[in-house]
Amino acid sequence: YAVTVEEDVIMPILYIKDCVDCLIRLYEADNAQLKRRVYCIAGFSPTARDIVNEVKRVIPRADIQFKPDRELTEMVRSWPKYLDESRAGEEWGWKTKYFLKETVKDFVEEVQMNPGLYS
Repeated sequence: YAVTVEEDVIMPILYIKDCVDCLIRLYEADNAQLKRRVYCIAGFSPTARDIVNEVKRVIPRADIQFKPDRELTEMVRSWPKYLDESRAGEEWGWKTKYFLKETVKDFVEEVQMNPGLYS
């Protein structure tokens, strides 16, 4: 697999299972507690190298190389590195559950259990 950004690029990630949980929790939140209509949800922000290292920890024989595309790297570098999700936590109890290790572990298990969905 070729990673098309440079190793030190920070990659903001919100795992899909956290995203779905977030939407459900917000939908079920007590409207009296909500003070706004828009919330930042941060997920986590590892570097591309951190992601590769974690994948290789879980799948030691994974063949992953960096083949950076300059334009894509610059685009990703322009993204916000971190978002403040504290208001979501204060108003309706949001907490990110999936960080790098949990995300990689869960996604690898998903692919192994459902290979036809990812081929």
